Amino acid sequence: MRYASPAGSPKLYDGLWIKMQRDLFTSIHDDTVIADCHFNEGKKLPGFPRCFCPFPHPSSCVDDSGQTLAVLTKEQEKNNAAVSHARARIESVYGQLKQAWACLREPWAEGIDQLEYAIVIAIGLRNLRL
Repeated sequence: MRYASPAGSPKLYDGLWIKMQRDLFTSIHDDTVIADCHFNEGKKLPGFPRCFCPFPHPSSCVDDSGQTLAVLTKEQEKNNAAVSHARARIESVYGQLKQAWACLREPWAEGIDQLEYAIVIAIGLRNLRL
């Protein structure tokens, strides 16, 4: 793990956050981003890094009789399972960081830059222990 971001407000749509963080994404263009479906929008931007994102589930696409109009292919389902597994591993690391660093367990009172520094320091120290 080289970079982790607290992203933005839960009220901020990921697609908008991606556009706001264009400089960040062009600086990591050789890396891979593991994210949710909204990060697929970033693939349209020049210089955006590789994205490991799930395919959106088509269950919201139903006809008048209530029948699903489309289903994911087996390959798409396999991709979604792999993304889910990768995200679970990353979230586990965040859980470990929160256990080790009390400041990450509480709502952050400082600026967003300070939160990013705290996360980077916690990740760096965790990587040293590995």
